[in-house]
Amino acid sequence: MKINIITLAVHHLEKTAAFYRGVLQLPEDQVSKGEDHIAFFFDENFSLVLYPREEVASTTGQLNLNPSSNELILSSFVECRQDVDDILRRATLANGNVIKQGIANEWGYSGYFADPDGHVWEISTT
Repeated sequence: MKINIITLAVHHLEKTAAFYRGVLQLPEDQVSKGEDHIAFFFDENFSLVLYPREEVASTTGQLNLNPSSNELILSSFVECRQDVDDILRRATLANGNVIKQGIANEWGYSGYFADPDGHVWEISTT
């Protein structure tokens, strides 16, 4: 089994999509806007999809979705320390929240940011 899609419930679809466009800097042919979602395609086997919180609640039958996102960390490995720092800088410029600046640790170098809905990302390199 492998994970092909991660769907994030968001409060403001367009605002969060603009954030990810600024941080991820994917070419437009790797971004798709549907009627009720926006998808970011990293390769043919993996995508990140943003859905309005109400749509996720309706689809899953969870009428009282907990708006907290801090119990999940999404991680991405990059080539070098400069890439970690660049992504954290872009997250700040896109109105994200850098939780922890890049710092050396026992497994390499990493930093953390949260998107406008509080979803936490770890950006690391070895």
